[in-house]
Amino acid sequence: MITFLLSLALATGDEPKPKIVLTPEVQSVVDLARSASPEVFADAIVRLVQAGRIPQREAQIEMLDQAFAIAADATEPVRLIAVPTIPPDTRELYRARAGDLGLDALSLETRILKELLTVDPARARERFAAILPPSGDPRPCADPLVADASAYYELAAAIAQSSFSAVEKRDEAHVQFLAALLTGIRSPNQLAPFARSLHTVALNPSEWALLGAAFAARLETMPPDYRPFVLSFDALQSEIDALEEMTRSEQLPQAFHKYTVDQLTAPRCSPDFAIAFDPKDLKPAKHNESWKTSDAYFSSGDAKRIGDQLTSLRSGGRFDDFLRDFLAWEPSGSAADVLHQRATVYGALIEMLPSSAYRDRVLDLAAAMLASSEAQRSNPSEWIWQMHHLIEIAGGDSTKLYAAFRATGNAALAVYGYLR
Repeated sequence: MITFLLSLALATGDEPKPKIVLTPEVQSVVDLARSASPEVFADAIVRLVQAGRIPQREAQIEMLDQAFAIAADATEPVRLIAVPTIPPDTRELYRARAGDLGLDALSLETRILKELLTVDPARARERFAAILPPSGDPRPCADPLVADASAYYELAAAIAQSSFSAVEKRDEAHVQFLAALLTGIRSPNQLAPFARSLHTVALNPSEWALLGAAFAARLETMPPDYRPFVLSFDALQSEIDALEEMTRSEQLPQAFHKYTVDQLTAPRCSPDFAIAFDPKDLKPAKHNESWKTSDAYFSSGDAKRIGDQLTSLRSGGRFDDFLRDFLAWEPSGSAADVLHQRATVYGALIEMLPSSAYRDRVLDLAAAMLASSEAQRSNPSEWIWQMHHLIEIAGGDSTKLYAAFRATGNAALAVYGYLR
């Protein structure tokens, strides 16, 4: 009977899936990562695959699938970048720095599918359709951060190049796929990444001409959004020159000029930023409010007192006295604000102190601070950024800091201790 059932299963194509086998060490890391934030789990799986620690193809597919499913729950939906001249030591600047790690939902999903594309292109293409496309909606003028969805279009180009069959490409299905994504672009700073990504796709002259015409049409109807426009202007201008050469299109320069005029004459967030374009008499319909940030850390109150004491410590103050006051200090603000203030002081102490029992104690205290910080759940990407930053500052003593991480028993710290 068993033989019959097995034969029937094989005959109907329902072959049993190969057993997924991870080494005990890798399985331990995966289990720890599951108990941490979605950012930690998804990031850990990508790193394990990239490092060759999950060599079995079926295991890679299964684990990347799991990571993709959980990445959508990341706290930040999209990477954020800061406008120029944003002040240092502000929460907004740390959010932008954390964005460089690619731990927002969109960046994680694209990182995962780039790895999946190398082992199962069809599945990667299927999963790509499940990603929520970047909305491109304007952010409030008071917000000094701008969404950056570049990774989405880089992945889309890789999908177009690697997951469409020869027959599909003959029928220009990959071009239709790209044209549909172009139609959905809503923000000026999505245009340059899309145009740049086209250079990684093999296109014939007629396909270049089709996409060039579609791109020109999108330029002419792009909704105005001043900050993404000025932040991406130079990059887009360069891409327009390259596209014009590839498509031989006379529409593109005219469309780009209209796009620029429309963006500059629409209502805009203050302040104005200089771009390489002669505006002549072009003026915005009106100026809206300027961006704002939270107060700089260490600028007032007890935080300023701690900052002043830290400066005195550099000039020969007593470490024990400073450490006592610092450990008794309760920083104000959210969990992320508390994290950034405490981590800033620990980083300064690590930089300042030579190898000694004092430095070792600071490393232990910094690890304990990270382990107990509420920000690892409320603001995981910022917490992970501070962890990496302290490791970088520790330099030659990073091994001691990793040991301190393990001693805390914190799952996320243990994961990154293994992945270093």
